[in-house]
Amino acid sequence: MNETHENGARRENTPNLNQPKWLVAILLSLTLTTFLGVMCAGTASSRHLTPVAAQPPPTWTPGAPPTKTPLAPSAAQVSAGGLVELRATFPGSWPWDTTHWHDLWTVVHWQDEWGTWRTVDGWQGEMDRVSVDAEERIVGVKTWWVGEAQLGAGPFRWSVYLGQNGPLLARSESFYLPAASEIVEVETALWLP
Repeated sequence: MNETHENGARRENTPNLNQPKWLVAILLSLTLTTFLGVMCAGTASSRHLTPVAAQPPPTWTPGAPPTKTPLAPSAAQVSAGGLVELRATFPGSWPWDTTHWHDLWTVVHWQDEWGTWRTVDGWQGEMDRVSVDAEERIVGVKTWWVGEAQLGAGPFRWSVYLGQNGPLLARSESFYLPAASEIVEVETALWLP
């Protein structure tokens, strides 16, 4: 492939343009096909090494909205504030087969200077538990912690409903929040739903 020109200069490695173009096309095509085959085979074999099980796409299922139900306060919290506890007695003929105690919704109201009862937004929720009193009556219990800034405030009242927007089942007498380290127990009896 070396050429010598009339002026004596030599050129090396000059491509021979007299070779058929179809041969060059075939060689390039074979080279490219071989390269792609090796790449695809490597990718395909690596896919078979780590099989992935088909999984359905993730879904989101909405749950019930959260309620503001505090944990039982510690001794330090009670000493810095107080507790107010609703004790709602169930009648002996309560329809337990259709109405669970978790179905009840408790709401604390406060009375403003014009005598209007207003809902305390943070003091609403289901009963915390039920217990049996000394007279063997079933009693629903709801407890709220009272911070120092609210101690002694009032008047308040407690209402119990059948569900968050249901009919009224009980309403307590008015009461005032406790003094420091005290517990105010508010007792009422539930009406049949």
